[in-house]
Amino acid sequence: MKFKEPSEYNIINFEENISIFNLTKIKNGIYPAIITIDGFLNEDKDDIKEWEITILKKYPNNSWYHLNWQSENRKKLLRRSLERVGIALIPNPFYFITLPRVAIGLSGITKTWKNALRKSEETGSLLSKVLLKCEIDEYILIGHSLGSRVIFNCLNDLKTNEKKIIKDVHLLGGAVTNNKEKWSLAENAVKNKIYNYYSKKDSVLQIVYKLGTFDNNPIGRTLINSKKSENINVTKLVNSHMTFKKHFGRYIK
Repeated sequence: MKFKEPSEYNIINFEENISIFNLTKIKNGIYPAIITIDGFLNEDKDDIKEWEITILKKYPNNSWYHLNWQSENRKKLLRRSLERVGIALIPNPFYFITLPRVAIGLSGITKTWKNALRKSEETGSLLSKVLLKCEIDEYILIGHSLGSRVIFNCLNDLKTNEKKIIKDVHLLGGAVTNNKEKWSLAENAVKNKIYNYYSKKDSVLQIVYKLGTFDNNPIGRTLINSKKSENINVTKLVNSHMTFKKHFGRYIK
């Protein structure tokens, strides 16, 4: 079965009343179609304003879709953290929160992050299947943070596909390994270029990224050493993980 466009395929968990995979069409236009993907803690958020300025300027005539996936959200993060801090407080509920108790609370953050890492793999694999089923034959994928990881997993599933349906890829502050062998395989799914925008000032990737991956070299802080990759150092423009999208229009290739 072929879909006319990606937004015809969405998954909802009706028992929990949550969207698992939701591709929303933002505007009509020509191909290649643009797909933007947000990162950690953006689940159920419909705010695309930070993408909008750049996408409309760079690709004014292209069709545009936005993927909402199970990247976790602040409510889940807060609930898990408070639950674990609460458990730590049971023996002595009247004591101030000590360092060990804070550490237990931080384990809620770690669990939320690891959940999002796992979901990014599932979402990337699902995205590849959806794109192959659509009548649209070319895409430009743009992702921030764990959204870049969704794209990486999507490329991994498409790397052996005979027809290259991914024209270009833009990765902002990517929470993905810079392993040369893995990227040399993944880039086989891309027709033209993989643009990797990285900042040495991204302290979130420097610290949080290690919690679930034990990897010290995320592409959001380092280079991708593969043939189709072009690395753009945006350290002077991007001083934190959360400002990659804000300044995207100033450095996009």
